[in-house]
Amino acid sequence: MRLLRFYIGQYRVLRALDLRFDPQALQSAKKDTNRRYYLDFLVGVNGTGKSTVLQLLGRIFHAVSQSYDALGNIPFILEYYLESKQQMVQIASVDPDAPERCEMWGAYWVRTARGLDQNWLSTDLKDAVDTDLLPERVIAHTTGNEAAWLAHTTPYPLEGSSSEAIRDLTPDQVSAGEMPGWEVPDLYDREENRGSPFRLVRQEEAPMVALAGLLRHSIWHSTCERSSPLTEVLNEIKIQELAGFSLQFDLSWASHGERNDIWERFGQYADRAIRNGGKVLLVFTSEKFSKVLEANTNALSLFEIMADWYRRDPPLLSGVNLFLKRNEGKDGSRERPPLHTWEWLSDGERSFLARMCLFMLFSESESLILLDEPEVHFNDFWKRQIVFTLDQILRESEHKNHVLIASHSSITLSDVNPNDILILERPGLFTEGAKMPTIQTFGAEPGDIMVHVFGAPNAAGEHSVRTVEEWLKEAYDKPPDERREYLRERLRHVSPGYWAYRIRRAMVEVS
Repeated sequence: MRLLRFYIGQYRVLRALDLRFDPQALQSAKKDTNRRYYLDFLVGVNGTGKSTVLQLLGRIFHAVSQSYDALGNIPFILEYYLESKQQMVQIASVDPDAPERCEMWGAYWVRTARGLDQNWLSTDLKDAVDTDLLPERVIAHTTGNEAAWLAHTTPYPLEGSSSEAIRDLTPDQVSAGEMPGWEVPDLYDREENRGSPFRLVRQEEAPMVALAGLLRHSIWHSTCERSSPLTEVLNEIKIQELAGFSLQFDLSWASHGERNDIWERFGQYADRAIRNGGKVLLVFTSEKFSKVLEANTNALSLFEIMADWYRRDPPLLSGVNLFLKRNEGKDGSRERPPLHTWEWLSDGERSFLARMCLFMLFSESESLILLDEPEVHFNDFWKRQIVFTLDQILRESEHKNHVLIASHSSITLSDVNPNDILILERPGLFTEGAKMPTIQTFGAEPGDIMVHVFGAPNAAGEHSVRTVEEWLKEAYDKPPDERREYLRERLRHVSPGYWAYRIRRAMVEVS
């Protein structure tokens, strides 16, 4: 799956925003059959709408799979290429040939073409888009507010309002309706919406993500010649391997079919089953990892099954625990207990491991992957691993996926080319444009990216910059000999680099 264009006529802070994902590479892509995946970044200062773009993409892919009424009055054009079908698809809620009119037609325009040529072979108006024209998965993860992703944010001023009444609202009323205080029903988990390709991987599902990713890691060598990308991740947090795991099920409200499903997927491979009333705890050791993964098709499917059971009310799967073997100390002694549970890891270790394990699931379907600031809570050393780990995983995939990341990390952007970065611009009230960086970002110093991509006036912290500038100002008010000594003393407190150079230059000027 490759995202090509996303036009947003009017939505929150976004106005007539036309995002083209690496348009210069479109022609060369027709001949490039070796590229295994696509990776793009949305960047910009806070308030430019990076997260809003990702949320709207997830919302649109969910809505078009259901009905026109599921989206509301949002003008958009979406173009993408399905690699598995060698088919280009365009979906629009407005006339794609005249989007500036923002005229809603009460149905989606759906166009298709063979290959990457924009010679559309068919044009239809549909209330819902056929499943075979959608990516297999649209997977999203945010480190921010999940409620904004989960809520179907079409405003409902009164309970039971019809879709016709909603469409009669003015743009200002629509914007007001998306503010807190309006009823925003969650439609993503309703039975009638099961056909949606969209799935938000929630933060509370981190143990399930880690389990699925670590099981994929455990059998990586049987499918790939290279070592697993998680090897370095585990080394960073001093974990040797997953030694086992346990799943706790509450069968009090389970149907006969669900009990059989649990047995076929997990129960028959458990090393031990501990029953307590309607609850059962299944314990697994490493000898059964491959069988559990095989019984659930793949790691992504395994996670989705566990997450669906966990989201039930009451939950069918009520607990997941991991037993992690720590590395031994350098002197051969064990610095920590031989096994750690998931909860014993620090918050930072759990975040790092879960997100990197999430990347392991991306290679198992043709997907659009939306990551909203995945570097949050990572130290700078761990931020360096994000693109590298994604590359190691996706280059081995049988499917071509597109990963779209909203990020504030200068270190992460030093791993990608400028044509893979879109800088959102908000000169006034609205974000109306996007541009690529003017510098070569691949291999760049993070400080250069801070200045030339994020628009920071300096790469150093504001406090240090203002302090050095104040020193220089004070120095010029002193006699030459006293000025030189004053600056020499201050230079001892400044790291080598630009600001140290400024102080030395001032000292030379005295001579």
